[in-house]
Amino acid sequence: WCLQHGKLLDLTFNASKTWFKKPFAMLASPFKSVVWIDLDCEIRKPIDKIFEYAANGVAVTLDPHNRWCKNGHVVATGVVAAENGNKLILEWAKQCLNTKLRGDQEVFNGIISSNRGGVVVMPPEFQWLRLDGDNPNAVIMHWTGEQGRNIIRGKMGLKPKCKPVVYTHSVRPGVRPETCIKLHIKNRFTRQK
Repeated sequence: WCLQHGKLLDLTFNASKTWFKKPFAMLASPFKSVVWIDLDCEIRKPIDKIFEYAANGVAVTLDPHNRWCKNGHVVATGVVAAENGNKLILEWAKQCLNTKLRGDQEVFNGIISSNRGGVVVMPPEFQWLRLDGDNPNAVIMHWTGEQGRNIIRGKMGLKPKCKPVVYTHSVRPGVRPETCIKLHIKNRFTRQK
């Protein structure tokens, strides 16, 4: 399917974690505009508008749940769009090669922490995070973490790997991720032993 509808890229170079290859995949794209969408995302509506945001810089959404980034408004990198060859994507790739940070998202946020020039923040519907609850109006639903993978497995008719745990907090502006409340919810999938 991929060969008929696009281009497969070889990203077999050594990186400590697969997600650090994200900016390299974007740079290797042969297309004018590039949209990276994490594998655990569900595209629910047309994504055409993302390309309009990408024409104005690196298009991302905010991530109010990320406790690893210390700079105020953290952006998520599960959905990233840009014009091919964008200098910010190039810098992101360079820094991903030699980082000790947890993931590519923390690297990207470190780069833009002092200067947000070239970053376009899209409305949250373009990457609605699982921690904010399911949203029927989401263009892209990002089923993050093991709990998200369990939801994906359920949609595919497969058994979950673990008991789901939901981390939630108020999404009011100014509320920090540290105010999260850990809630255990009843497994909505039947567990087989």
